Amino acid sequence: MHWTKTERTGIHCPVLLQTAKRLIPLGFLIQVELAQAHVFGSTYTPPVPVIYYQAGAALALLISFLVVVWVLRSPALARLSTEREMRVLRDSRWLPGVRWVLQSLGLALLALAIGGGLLGHQNPYLNFSMTGFWVVFVLGFYYAHVLFGNLLDPLNPWRTLCLGAARLAPALFAGCLRNPARWGYLPALLLYMAFIWFELYGAGAPRATAQLLLAYVFINLVGSALWGTRHWLRYGEFFSVLFHLVSHLAPVHCQGGKLLLRLPMAGLLRARTDGTSQLVFILFMLASTAFDGLQSMVAWLEMSWSFLRNALAGAIAANPAQAVSLLQGAFKVYHGVGLVLAPFWYLLLYEASLLLARWISLSRHSIRDWLLAFGMSLVPIAVVYHAAHYFTLLQVQGLKVIPLLSDPLGRGWDLFGTLHWFARPLYPDAATVWNVQVALILLGHLIGVLLAHFAALQLMPRETGRRRLIASQLPLLVLMMGLTVFGLWILAQPAAAGR
Repeated sequence: MHWTKTERTGIHCPVLLQTAKRLIPLGFLIQVELAQAHVFGSTYTPPVPVIYYQAGAALALLISFLVVVWVLRSPALARLSTEREMRVLRDSRWLPGVRWVLQSLGLALLALAIGGGLLGHQNPYLNFSMTGFWVVFVLGFYYAHVLFGNLLDPLNPWRTLCLGAARLAPALFAGCLRNPARWGYLPALLLYMAFIWFELYGAGAPRATAQLLLAYVFINLVGSALWGTRHWLRYGEFFSVLFHLVSHLAPVHCQGGKLLLRLPMAGLLRARTDGTSQLVFILFMLASTAFDGLQSMVAWLEMSWSFLRNALAGAIAANPAQAVSLLQGAFKVYHGVGLVLAPFWYLLLYEASLLLARWISLSRHSIRDWLLAFGMSLVPIAVVYHAAHYFTLLQVQGLKVIPLLSDPLGRGWDLFGTLHWFARPLYPDAATVWNVQVALILLGHLIGVLLAHFAALQLMPRETGRRRLIASQLPLLVLMMGLTVFGLWILAQPAAAGR
Protein backbone atom coordinates (compact mmCIF):
# COMPACT_ATOMS: atom_id res chain seq x y z
CA MET A 1 0.00 0.00 0.00
CA HIS A 2 2.61 2.52 -1.04
CA TRP A 3 -0.03 5.14 -1.81
CA THR A 4 -0.18 6.28 1.82
CA LYS A 5 1.33 9.71 2.47
CA THR A 6 3.90 10.05 5.20
CA GLU A 7 7.00 11.98 6.11
CA ARG A 8 9.85 10.07 4.56
CA THR A 9 13.27 9.74 6.13
CA GLY A 10 16.06 10.84 3.83
CA ILE A 11 18.72 8.25 3.00
CA HIS A 12 22.02 8.36 1.21
CA CYS A 13 23.67 5.36 -0.44
CA PRO A 14 27.24 6.10 -1.57
CA VAL A 15 27.62 2.71 -3.23
CA LEU A 16 24.85 3.55 -5.65
CA LEU A 17 26.42 6.83 -6.73
CA GLN A 18 29.36 5.02 -8.29
CA THR A 19 27.26 3.38 -11.01
CA ALA A 20 27.66 4.44 -14.63
CA LYS A 21 25.30 7.15 -15.89
CA ARG A 22 23.75 7.31 -12.38
CA LEU A 23 20.96 4.98 -13.37
CA ILE A 24 21.20 2.76 -10.32
CA PRO A 25 20.58 5.62 -7.89
CA LEU A 26 17.57 6.54 -10.02
CA GLY A 27 16.34 2.98 -9.77
CA PHE A 28 16.95 3.05 -6.04
CA LEU A 29 14.90 6.20 -5.60
CA ILE A 30 12.09 4.73 -7.68
CA GLN A 31 12.07 1.61 -5.56
CA VAL A 32 12.16 3.58 -2.33
CA GLU A 33 8.73 4.81 -3.39
CA LEU A 34 7.63 1.17 -3.45
CA ALA A 35 8.28 0.82 0.26
CA GLN A 36 4.95 0.66 2.01
CA ALA A 37 3.99 3.27 4.61
CA HIS A 38 2.02 1.88 7.52
CA VAL A 39 2.85 4.28 10.35
CA PHE A 40 2.29 7.99 10.04
CA GLY A 41 4.35 10.93 11.22
CA SER A 42 8.01 11.68 11.66
CA THR A 43 10.60 9.45 13.22
CA TYR A 44 10.26 9.17 17.00
CA THR A 45 13.18 8.88 19.39
CA PRO A 46 12.22 7.03 22.61
CA PRO A 47 13.04 8.80 25.90
CA VAL A 48 15.52 6.05 26.82
CA PRO A 49 17.66 3.83 24.56
CA VAL A 50 15.76 1.04 22.85
CA ILE A 51 17.98 -1.56 24.51
CA TYR A 52 16.34 -0.67 27.84
CA TYR A 53 12.93 -1.42 26.37
CA GLN A 54 14.27 -4.71 25.02
CA ALA A 55 15.83 -5.68 28.33
CA GLY A 56 12.69 -4.71 30.25
CA ALA A 57 10.43 -6.68 27.93
CA ALA A 58 12.67 -9.76 28.14
CA LEU A 59 12.74 -9.50 31.94
CA ALA A 60 8.96 -9.15 32.03
CA LEU A 61 8.64 -12.34 29.99
CA LEU A 62 10.95 -14.20 32.35
CA ILE A 63 9.04 -13.05 35.44
CA SER A 64 5.71 -13.89 33.80
CA PHE A 65 6.98 -17.36 32.94
CA LEU A 66 7.96 -17.97 36.56
CA VAL A 67 4.55 -16.79 37.73
CA VAL A 68 2.74 -18.98 35.20
CA VAL A 69 4.61 -22.18 36.04
CA TRP A 70 4.26 -21.53 39.78
CA VAL A 71 0.60 -20.49 39.91
CA LEU A 72 -1.08 -22.20 36.97
CA ARG A 73 -1.00 -25.95 37.24
CA SER A 74 -2.77 -28.37 34.92
CA PRO A 75 -6.17 -28.34 36.73
CA ALA A 76 -6.29 -24.53 36.71
CA LEU A 77 -5.54 -24.33 33.01
CA ALA A 78 -8.05 -27.06 32.29
CA ARG A 79 -10.78 -25.04 34.01
CA LEU A 80 -9.71 -21.97 32.09
CA SER A 81 -10.12 -23.75 28.78
CA THR A 82 -13.24 -25.79 29.42
CA GLU A 83 -15.53 -24.90 32.30
CA ARG A 84 -15.44 -21.16 31.75
CA GLU A 85 -14.82 -21.19 28.04
CA MET A 86 -18.36 -20.54 26.84
CA ARG A 87 -21.58 -19.14 28.17
CA VAL A 88 -24.76 -18.69 26.13
CA LEU A 89 -25.62 -15.01 25.96
CA ARG A 90 -29.15 -15.29 24.59
CA ASP A 91 -31.40 -17.17 22.24
CA SER A 92 -29.88 -16.30 18.88
CA ARG A 93 -32.64 -17.14 16.44
CA TRP A 94 -31.95 -13.78 14.78
CA LEU A 95 -28.46 -14.89 13.70
CA PRO A 96 -29.59 -16.19 10.25
CA GLY A 97 -30.96 -12.72 9.49
CA VAL A 98 -27.70 -11.12 10.58
CA ARG A 99 -25.81 -13.60 8.40
CA TRP A 100 -27.90 -12.66 5.35
CA VAL A 101 -27.31 -8.94 5.94
CA LEU A 102 -23.56 -9.47 6.32
CA GLN A 103 -23.40 -11.58 3.17
CA SER A 104 -25.22 -8.94 1.15
CA LEU A 105 -23.04 -6.17 2.56
CA GLY A 106 -19.84 -8.07 1.77
CA LEU A 107 -20.88 -8.67 -1.84
CA ALA A 108 -21.92 -5.03 -2.27
CA LEU A 109 -18.60 -3.74 -0.94
CA LEU A 110 -16.67 -6.13 -3.19
CA ALA A 111 -18.63 -4.95 -6.23
CA LEU A 112 -18.02 -1.33 -5.22
CA ALA A 113 -14.29 -1.92 -4.78
CA ILE A 114 -14.02 -3.60 -8.19
CA GLY A 115 -16.19 -1.05 -9.97
CA GLY A 116 -14.48 1.87 -8.29
CA GLY A 117 -11.04 0.55 -9.18
CA LEU A 118 -11.91 0.01 -12.84
CA LEU A 119 -14.14 3.04 -13.51
CA GLY A 120 -13.16 5.58 -10.88
CA HIS A 121 -10.42 8.16 -10.47
CA GLN A 122 -6.98 6.57 -10.35
CA ASN A 123 -5.80 8.79 -7.51
CA PRO A 124 -5.74 6.31 -4.60
CA TYR A 125 -6.94 8.95 -2.15
CA LEU A 126 -10.05 9.68 -4.21
CA ASN A 127 -11.05 6.09 -4.95
CA PHE A 128 -13.03 3.86 -2.60
CA SER A 129 -11.33 0.66 -3.72
CA MET A 130 -8.00 1.36 -2.01
CA THR A 131 -9.29 2.41 1.40
CA GLY A 132 -12.29 0.08 1.30
CA PHE A 133 -10.26 -3.03 0.55
CA TRP A 134 -6.75 -2.50 1.92
CA VAL A 135 -7.66 -0.61 5.08
CA VAL A 136 -11.25 -1.50 6.01
CA PHE A 137 -11.31 -5.14 4.87
CA VAL A 138 -7.70 -6.34 5.09
CA LEU A 139 -6.94 -4.53 8.36
CA GLY A 140 -10.29 -3.74 9.96
CA PHE A 141 -11.84 -7.12 9.25
CA TYR A 142 -8.74 -8.84 10.62
CA TYR A 143 -9.02 -7.01 13.93
CA ALA A 144 -12.80 -7.49 13.99
CA HIS A 145 -12.23 -11.25 14.03
CA VAL A 146 -9.80 -10.84 16.92
CA LEU A 147 -12.56 -9.06 18.88
CA PHE A 148 -15.79 -10.65 17.65
CA GLY A 149 -14.73 -14.07 16.38
CA ASN A 150 -16.23 -15.99 13.50
CA LEU A 151 -19.52 -14.11 13.72
CA LEU A 152 -18.20 -11.94 10.88
CA ASP A 153 -17.27 -14.80 8.53
CA PRO A 154 -20.36 -14.20 6.34
CA LEU A 155 -19.05 -10.75 5.45
CA ASN A 156 -16.24 -12.44 3.50
CA PRO A 157 -17.55 -12.04 -0.08
CA TRP A 158 -15.44 -14.85 -1.56
CA ARG A 159 -16.89 -17.26 0.96
CA THR A 160 -20.38 -16.12 0.02
CA LEU A 161 -19.64 -16.47 -3.70
CA CYS A 162 -18.25 -19.99 -3.30
CA LEU A 163 -21.19 -21.15 -1.19
CA GLY A 164 -23.66 -19.51 -3.59
CA ALA A 165 -22.03 -21.16 -6.60
CA ALA A 166 -22.16 -24.54 -4.84
CA ARG A 167 -25.91 -24.14 -4.28
CA LEU A 168 -26.53 -23.18 -7.91
CA ALA A 169 -24.36 -25.94 -9.40
CA PRO A 170 -23.63 -28.56 -6.72
CA ALA A 171 -22.23 -31.07 -9.20
CA LEU A 172 -19.78 -28.57 -10.66
CA PHE A 173 -18.45 -27.49 -7.26
CA ALA A 174 -18.33 -30.89 -5.61
CA GLY A 175 -14.60 -31.24 -6.24
CA CYS A 176 -12.85 -33.33 -8.86
CA LEU A 177 -9.52 -33.98 -7.13
CA ARG A 178 -9.26 -37.52 -5.83
CA ASN A 179 -7.50 -36.70 -2.58
CA PRO A 180 -7.64 -32.94 -1.87
CA ALA A 181 -6.70 -33.48 1.78
CA ARG A 182 -3.11 -34.26 0.80
CA TRP A 183 -2.62 -30.61 -0.13
CA GLY A 184 -3.42 -29.45 3.40
CA TYR A 185 -3.21 -25.68 3.73
CA LEU A 186 -0.68 -25.34 0.91
CA PRO A 187 -3.14 -23.55 -1.46
CA ALA A 188 -3.96 -20.97 1.23
CA LEU A 189 -0.27 -20.52 2.06
CA LEU A 190 0.71 -19.92 -1.58
CA LEU A 191 -2.14 -17.46 -2.10
CA TYR A 192 -1.24 -15.68 1.13
CA MET A 193 2.38 -15.31 0.00
CA ALA A 194 1.30 -13.98 -3.40
CA PHE A 195 -1.10 -11.54 -1.76
CA ILE A 196 1.54 -10.11 0.60
CA TRP A 197 3.98 -9.75 -2.30
CA PHE A 198 1.33 -7.84 -4.28
CA GLU A 199 0.55 -5.69 -1.24
CA LEU A 200 4.20 -4.74 -0.86
CA TYR A 201 5.16 -4.27 -4.50
CA GLY A 202 2.09 -4.10 -6.74
CA ALA A 203 -0.85 -2.43 -4.98
CA GLY A 204 -0.16 1.13 -6.06
CA ALA A 205 -3.26 1.97 -8.10
CA PRO A 206 -7.02 1.38 -7.81
CA ARG A 207 -7.14 -0.41 -11.16
CA ALA A 208 -4.48 -2.90 -10.02
CA THR A 209 -6.48 -3.56 -6.85
CA ALA A 210 -9.67 -4.14 -8.86
CA GLN A 211 -7.83 -6.57 -11.14
CA LEU A 212 -6.52 -8.40 -8.07
CA LEU A 213 -10.05 -8.72 -6.67
CA LEU A 214 -11.41 -10.04 -9.97
CA ALA A 215 -8.55 -12.52 -10.24
CA TYR A 216 -9.20 -13.71 -6.70
CA VAL A 217 -12.89 -14.29 -7.50
CA PHE A 218 -11.82 -16.50 -10.42
CA ILE A 219 -9.21 -18.35 -8.33
CA ASN A 220 -11.76 -19.16 -5.64
CA LEU A 221 -14.34 -20.45 -8.11
CA VAL A 222 -11.73 -22.67 -9.76
CA GLY A 223 -10.48 -23.84 -6.36
CA SER A 224 -14.01 -24.68 -5.28
CA ALA A 225 -14.53 -26.69 -8.45
CA LEU A 226 -11.29 -28.63 -7.94
CA TRP A 227 -11.23 -29.09 -4.16
CA GLY A 228 -14.95 -28.88 -3.39
CA THR A 229 -16.45 -25.77 -1.85
CA ARG A 230 -16.36 -26.80 1.82
CA HIS A 231 -12.85 -28.19 1.56
CA TRP A 232 -11.61 -25.14 -0.35
CA LEU A 233 -13.02 -22.68 2.16
CA ARG A 234 -11.29 -24.55 4.96
CA TYR A 235 -7.91 -25.09 3.31
CA GLY A 236 -7.62 -22.84 0.24
CA GLU A 237 -9.35 -19.48 0.66
CA PHE A 238 -6.64 -17.79 2.65
CA PHE A 239 -8.79 -15.03 4.16
CA SER A 240 -11.04 -17.71 5.67
CA VAL A 241 -8.00 -19.58 7.00
CA LEU A 242 -6.43 -16.39 8.38
CA PHE A 243 -9.59 -15.07 10.01
CA HIS A 244 -10.42 -18.44 11.52
CA LEU A 245 -7.01 -18.58 13.19
CA VAL A 246 -7.20 -15.11 14.73
CA SER A 247 -10.83 -15.63 15.79
CA HIS A 248 -9.57 -18.10 18.42
CA LEU A 249 -8.46 -15.04 20.40
CA ALA A 250 -11.93 -13.52 20.49
CA PRO A 251 -14.18 -13.55 23.59
CA VAL A 252 -17.20 -13.96 21.29
CA HIS A 253 -17.91 -17.13 19.34
CA CYS A 254 -20.74 -18.29 17.10
CA GLN A 255 -21.41 -22.02 17.08
CA GLY A 256 -24.46 -24.12 16.30
CA GLY A 257 -26.68 -21.07 15.77
CA LYS A 258 -25.86 -19.68 19.21
CA LEU A 259 -23.85 -16.66 20.22
CA LEU A 260 -21.42 -17.64 22.94
CA LEU A 261 -19.12 -15.82 25.32
CA ARG A 262 -15.77 -17.16 26.47
CA LEU A 263 -12.61 -15.90 28.05
CA PRO A 264 -10.28 -14.14 25.62
CA MET A 265 -7.79 -16.55 24.00
CA ALA A 266 -9.68 -19.57 25.43
CA GLY A 267 -10.17 -20.77 21.86
CA LEU A 268 -6.41 -21.13 21.48
CA LEU A 269 -6.22 -23.26 24.63
CA ARG A 270 -8.47 -25.83 22.96
CA ALA A 271 -7.18 -25.56 19.40
CA ARG A 272 -4.36 -27.63 17.92
CA THR A 273 -2.31 -26.92 14.83
CA ASP A 274 -3.79 -28.85 11.93
CA GLY A 275 -0.71 -30.19 10.19
CA THR A 276 2.64 -28.84 9.07
CA SER A 277 1.17 -26.67 6.31
CA GLN A 278 -0.98 -24.77 8.82
CA LEU A 279 2.07 -24.34 11.06
CA VAL A 280 3.98 -22.73 8.16
CA PHE A 281 0.91 -20.56 7.49
CA ILE A 282 1.02 -19.34 11.12
CA LEU A 283 4.76 -18.72 10.85
CA PHE A 284 4.17 -16.73 7.66
CA MET A 285 1.65 -14.57 9.52
CA LEU A 286 4.52 -13.64 11.82
CA ALA A 287 7.32 -13.58 9.25
CA SER A 288 5.49 -11.49 6.63
CA THR A 289 4.94 -8.65 9.10
CA ALA A 290 8.55 -8.77 10.26
CA PHE A 291 9.73 -8.88 6.64
CA ASP A 292 7.58 -5.86 5.79
CA GLY A 293 9.32 -3.89 8.52
CA LEU A 294 12.76 -5.26 7.67
CA GLN A 295 12.61 -4.60 3.93
CA SER A 296 11.88 -0.88 4.43
CA MET A 297 14.90 -0.29 6.66
CA VAL A 298 17.68 1.91 5.32
CA ALA A 299 20.36 -0.66 6.12
CA TRP A 300 18.43 -3.46 4.39
CA LEU A 301 17.83 -1.37 1.26
CA GLU A 302 21.47 -0.37 1.05
CA MET A 303 22.52 -3.99 1.35
CA SER A 304 19.93 -5.10 -1.22
CA TRP A 305 20.94 -2.52 -3.80
CA SER A 306 24.62 -3.17 -3.26
CA PHE A 307 23.99 -6.86 -3.95
CA LEU A 308 21.86 -6.15 -7.02
CA ARG A 309 24.41 -3.67 -8.38
CA ASN A 310 27.18 -6.26 -8.21
CA ALA A 311 25.01 -9.11 -9.50
CA LEU A 312 23.71 -7.15 -12.50
CA ALA A 313 26.81 -5.06 -13.28
CA GLY A 314 27.44 -6.88 -16.54
CA ALA A 315 23.88 -6.58 -17.80
CA ILE A 316 23.69 -2.88 -16.87
CA ALA A 317 26.99 -2.11 -18.60
CA ALA A 318 25.75 -3.87 -21.76
CA ASN A 319 22.47 -1.94 -21.86
CA PRO A 320 22.47 1.15 -19.59
CA ALA A 321 19.19 2.42 -21.07
CA GLN A 322 17.33 -0.54 -19.58
CA ALA A 323 19.02 -0.34 -16.19
CA VAL A 324 16.06 1.12 -14.32
CA SER A 325 13.51 -1.42 -15.57
CA LEU A 326 16.00 -4.23 -15.03
CA LEU A 327 16.61 -3.13 -11.45
CA GLN A 328 12.89 -2.77 -10.77
CA GLY A 329 12.23 -6.34 -11.85
CA ALA A 330 15.27 -7.67 -10.00
CA PHE A 331 14.27 -5.81 -6.84
CA LYS A 332 10.82 -7.42 -6.83
CA VAL A 333 12.19 -10.90 -7.52
CA TYR A 334 14.91 -10.51 -4.88
CA HIS A 335 12.42 -9.50 -2.20
CA GLY A 336 9.88 -12.03 -3.41
CA VAL A 337 12.37 -14.82 -2.74
CA GLY A 338 13.14 -13.32 0.66
CA LEU A 339 9.44 -13.17 1.49
CA VAL A 340 8.91 -16.83 0.57
CA LEU A 341 11.92 -17.93 2.62
CA ALA A 342 11.02 -15.79 5.66
CA PRO A 343 8.70 -18.28 7.42
CA PHE A 344 11.23 -21.07 7.01
CA TRP A 345 13.86 -19.10 8.94
CA TYR A 346 11.32 -18.84 11.75
CA LEU A 347 10.56 -22.54 11.37
CA LEU A 348 14.25 -23.35 11.73
CA LEU A 349 14.50 -21.41 15.00
CA TYR A 350 11.20 -22.79 16.27
CA GLU A 351 12.16 -26.39 15.51
CA ALA A 352 15.63 -25.99 17.03
CA SER A 353 14.17 -24.71 20.31
CA LEU A 354 11.66 -27.57 20.45
CA LEU A 355 14.31 -30.16 19.64
CA LEU A 356 16.22 -28.96 22.68
CA ALA A 357 13.03 -28.93 24.76
CA ARG A 358 12.20 -32.47 23.65
CA TRP A 359 15.70 -33.63 24.58
CA ILE A 360 15.44 -32.04 28.04
CA SER A 361 12.04 -33.60 28.71
CA LEU A 362 13.08 -37.09 27.52
CA SER A 363 9.76 -37.15 25.66
CA ARG A 364 8.82 -40.06 23.42
CA HIS A 365 6.66 -37.86 21.22
CA SER A 366 8.02 -37.12 17.74
CA ILE A 367 9.33 -33.66 16.93
CA ARG A 368 6.32 -33.22 14.64
CA ASP A 369 4.03 -33.72 17.63
CA TRP A 370 5.97 -31.05 19.49
CA LEU A 371 5.83 -28.62 16.58
CA LEU A 372 2.07 -28.99 16.22
CA ALA A 373 1.39 -28.92 19.96
CA PHE A 374 3.04 -25.52 20.41
CA GLY A 375 1.98 -24.00 17.08
CA MET A 376 -1.04 -22.10 18.41
CA SER A 377 1.14 -20.27 20.94
CA LEU A 378 2.55 -18.32 17.97
CA VAL A 379 -0.84 -16.96 16.83
CA PRO A 380 -1.12 -14.14 19.42
CA ILE A 381 2.46 -13.11 18.67
CA ALA A 382 1.63 -12.83 14.97
CA VAL A 383 -1.53 -10.83 15.78
CA VAL A 384 0.23 -8.27 17.98
CA TYR A 385 3.07 -7.87 15.46
CA HIS A 386 0.43 -7.14 12.85
CA ALA A 387 -1.34 -4.64 15.09
CA ALA A 388 1.91 -2.93 16.12
CA HIS A 389 2.84 -2.33 12.48
CA TYR A 390 -0.52 -1.40 10.99
CA PHE A 391 -2.91 -0.01 13.60
CA THR A 392 -1.94 3.58 12.80
CA LEU A 393 -2.91 3.10 9.15
CA LEU A 394 -6.33 1.88 10.23
CA GLN A 395 -6.66 4.78 12.65
CA VAL A 396 -5.71 7.49 10.14
CA GLN A 397 -7.04 6.16 6.85
CA GLY A 398 -9.90 3.96 8.09
CA LEU A 399 -12.24 6.88 8.80
CA LYS A 400 -11.74 8.10 5.24
CA VAL A 401 -14.04 5.33 4.05
CA ILE A 402 -17.02 7.40 5.25
CA PRO A 403 -16.50 10.32 2.84
CA LEU A 404 -15.43 7.88 0.14
CA LEU A 405 -18.78 6.10 0.35
CA SER A 406 -20.39 9.35 -0.76
CA ASP A 407 -17.98 9.64 -3.70
CA PRO A 408 -16.62 6.14 -4.43
CA LEU A 409 -15.42 6.97 -7.96
CA GLY A 410 -13.78 10.30 -7.15
CA ARG A 411 -16.18 12.29 -9.32
CA GLY A 412 -17.06 14.96 -6.76
CA TRP A 413 -20.36 13.35 -5.71
CA ASP A 414 -21.85 13.66 -2.24
CA LEU A 415 -24.42 10.85 -2.23
CA PHE A 416 -24.87 10.59 1.53
CA GLY A 417 -23.75 14.04 2.63
CA THR A 418 -20.50 12.73 4.15
CA LEU A 419 -18.02 13.91 1.51
CA HIS A 420 -16.39 16.44 3.81
CA TRP A 421 -16.40 14.38 6.97
CA PHE A 422 -13.03 13.74 8.62
CA ALA A 423 -11.30 16.14 6.26
CA ARG A 424 -8.47 16.58 8.75
CA PRO A 425 -6.54 13.33 9.37
CA LEU A 426 -6.25 12.15 12.97
CA TYR A 427 -2.49 11.65 13.12
CA PRO A 428 -1.52 9.78 16.27
CA ASP A 429 1.09 11.11 18.65
CA ALA A 430 4.46 9.46 17.95
CA ALA A 431 5.14 8.75 21.62
CA THR A 432 1.74 7.10 21.99
CA VAL A 433 2.36 4.97 18.91
CA TRP A 434 5.70 3.75 20.25
CA ASN A 435 4.34 2.92 23.69
CA VAL A 436 1.35 1.08 22.22
CA GLN A 437 3.67 -0.91 19.96
CA VAL A 438 5.87 -1.92 22.87
CA ALA A 439 2.85 -2.89 24.98
CA LEU A 440 1.30 -4.92 22.15
CA ILE A 441 4.44 -6.91 21.44
CA LEU A 442 4.99 -7.63 25.13
CA LEU A 443 1.34 -8.65 25.61
CA GLY A 444 1.44 -11.03 22.66
CA HIS A 445 4.51 -12.83 23.96
CA LEU A 446 3.06 -13.02 27.47
CA ILE A 447 0.01 -14.79 26.03
CA GLY A 448 2.35 -17.01 24.03
CA VAL A 449 4.16 -18.02 27.24
CA LEU A 450 0.86 -18.99 28.85
CA LEU A 451 -0.25 -21.01 25.83
CA ALA A 452 3.13 -22.74 25.59
CA HIS A 453 2.91 -23.74 29.25
CA PHE A 454 -0.54 -25.20 28.67
CA ALA A 455 0.74 -27.11 25.61
CA ALA A 456 3.63 -28.49 27.63
CA LEU A 457 1.26 -29.74 30.35
CA GLN A 458 -0.87 -31.41 27.71
CA LEU A 459 2.08 -33.02 25.92
CA MET A 460 4.21 -34.17 28.84
CA PRO A 461 3.38 -37.44 30.58
CA ARG A 462 2.32 -37.24 34.21
CA GLU A 463 5.47 -39.00 35.36
CA THR A 464 7.62 -36.14 34.05
CA GLY A 465 9.12 -34.38 37.04
CA ARG A 466 8.13 -30.78 37.65
CA ARG A 467 11.69 -29.51 37.39
CA ARG A 468 12.19 -31.29 34.09
CA LEU A 469 8.83 -29.97 32.88
CA ILE A 470 9.84 -26.40 33.67
CA ALA A 471 13.33 -26.83 32.23
CA SER A 472 11.90 -28.18 28.97
CA GLN A 473 9.99 -24.92 28.45
CA LEU A 474 13.07 -22.73 28.75
CA PRO A 475 14.21 -23.04 25.09
CA LEU A 476 10.84 -21.81 23.84
CA LEU A 477 10.90 -19.02 26.43
CA VAL A 478 14.31 -17.94 25.16
CA LEU A 479 12.95 -17.97 21.60
CA MET A 480 10.02 -15.75 22.60
CA MET A 481 12.35 -13.39 24.41
CA GLY A 482 14.49 -13.22 21.28
CA LEU A 483 11.45 -12.52 19.10
CA THR A 484 10.43 -9.72 21.47
CA VAL A 485 13.87 -8.12 21.28
CA PHE A 486 13.94 -8.52 17.49
CA GLY A 487 10.46 -7.06 17.07
CA LEU A 488 11.30 -3.97 19.11
CA TRP A 489 14.56 -3.58 17.21
CA ILE A 490 12.72 -3.55 13.87
CA LEU A 491 10.23 -0.96 15.10
CA ALA A 492 13.06 1.29 16.27
CA GLN A 493 15.07 1.24 13.02
CA PRO A 494 15.07 4.24 10.63
CA ALA A 495 13.11 3.45 7.50
CA ALA A 496 13.41 4.59 3.91
CA ALA A 497 9.70 5.35 4.07
CA GLY A 498 7.88 6.30 7.24
CA ARG A 499 6.36 3.25 8.82
